[in-house]
Amino acid sequence: MDLFHIIFDTSLLRQTPFGHPNFGRLLRRVQQGVAKLYIPLIALEERRTQILDDYDQVIVAANSKLGELKGGSLGMICDGLVHIDLRVPSRAELDRHSVEVLRKYLAANKIEVLPFTGEHGERAWARYFNVSSPFNGREKRENRRKDIPDSWIFEAAMDVKAKAGRHIALVRDGKLEGALRDDGFEIWGDIELLDAAIEEATAVVSILAKPLAVAAVPLDQLRSKKFENLDRIVLGIIDAWETPLKEVLFAKLEVLGIPREFTEHEARTLELSGMLRDTGNRYLPTNPETARLAAEDPLVQELLLKALDHEP
Repeated sequence: MDLFHIIFDTSLLRQTPFGHPNFGRLLRRVQQGVAKLYIPLIALEERRTQILDDYDQVIVAANSKLGELKGGSLGMICDGLVHIDLRVPSRAELDRHSVEVLRKYLAANKIEVLPFTGEHGERAWARYFNVSSPFNGREKRENRRKDIPDSWIFEAAMDVKAKAGRHIALVRDGKLEGALRDDGFEIWGDIELLDAAIEEATAVVSILAKPLAVAAVPLDQLRSKKFENLDRIVLGIIDAWETPLKEVLFAKLEVLGIPREFTEHEARTLELSGMLRDTGNRYLPTNPETARLAAEDPLVQELLLKALDHEP
């Protein structure tokens, strides 16, 4: 079973704080031994200082509200009582304390911080000057500078890419996504969906009892009746609907009672037999006359009428 190597970008750390239940999902995967979590140092520092900025905003708001007790009617009735003031740690104190708190938290939860090395710096600056991904050559140089931290994160991620297993990047940043995807990372933007994928990939398969002996199926019945006439239906519907997008074709036929996996299988079979050509997002009939005959088939016509009943 492949180990899931999961790297966090600042965007996902901000969206899913350390104490969030979804973050806890991945911590449980680490405890199960199926995943390893990594945070590049630059991403961790970005997130830590964002938290400090949030602290500053809360303190400013709190002081502003307390200030209302020192003036007007509130100030008048509070006058002469205990001095009203807000005593909180300074930004510098919290800065130092936050470093230690996060260090202990990450160590306790076996989250590896990817350091920023001199070699990373050389490669990151080379990417900047050579305008390599994640930098966009169509942008002005002064605008590209804002992506330098992403270049540092990318270089740290490359160290993880060398490890055996599946390589996951939790990121919601278009340029960084593209750069990591091009280098073989799976890109995820939703921790719940990723956790579900890990669950599916690592689920223990129950041991099945030995199946009871059953009578042999006649050789002329090897192909399920569910596939009966499906070839003419798929070919005819494609022609009648004027070569729709694959997703539209599969979705509409599923509404009409034909499971998507059956339609996909039959379309692939027709492609292999030379009756359809796959363009990537559509199937095109290779013989228009045969496709027209299929579209006129009573079974296809019945489905077309049924489809009209499902239109909004």
